[in-house]
Formats: sequence, structure tokens, C-alpha cells
Amino acid sequence: MDLLTAPGNFRHRVSSVLNGLAEYAGKNMFSDDVTTCWNSDQGTPQYVLIEFNKFVTVKCINITFQGGFVGQDSIFEVGDRLDSMHIVAEVDDFDDSN
Repeated sequence: MDLLTAPGNFRHRVSSVLNGLAEYAGKNMFSDDVTTCWNSDQGTPQYVLIEFNKFVTVKCINITFQGGFVGQDSIFEVGDRLDSMHIVAEVDDFDDSN
């Protein structure tokens, strides 16, 4: 079951949206439409926060970058509260081999 495409399973928040335009809003990351995407403003850090409505076990995370842009120095954290997050993975650079 894809928890991020089923409505009502989670809430999300992103650090910024390019020029505040709805066409680049964070919700586009979870769309079944491959022509949509989240696009942040420039600068670091950028983040995506996903809060599930119930306890879930995440076995895999798939990330696709568009238009030649690629994430760098990424950290994946989990926790049941924002003040108790812990790092589960770090990626210095995404490329075809990761």
C-alpha cells in the first residue's frame, strides 16, 4: 500500500515553495501525476516533514529529481515527536548509483 498517495493517511510540511506558487506546492510530491513536483526556493536547508496519522513501518523511500537538479547532503530522520527525531540515513549526493 502506498501510504503517500492514499488521502488522509498523513500530513506534510515543506520548508519553502518557489515564489509561493501553487504549481510547485509540497502536495505535488504525492500526486500520481508525474508532471507535477515540489520546487523549493533557493537556499539551504530545505526540508520535507511527513507526519502519519498512525504508526507505520517505512521499508523504502523513492525520490525522483527533475530537470537536472539533485539533492545534496540529505539527512533522513524519524521519530514520534519533532523533539525526539533521530537520523536513520545520510546521503552526501544522489546519483544513478544510489
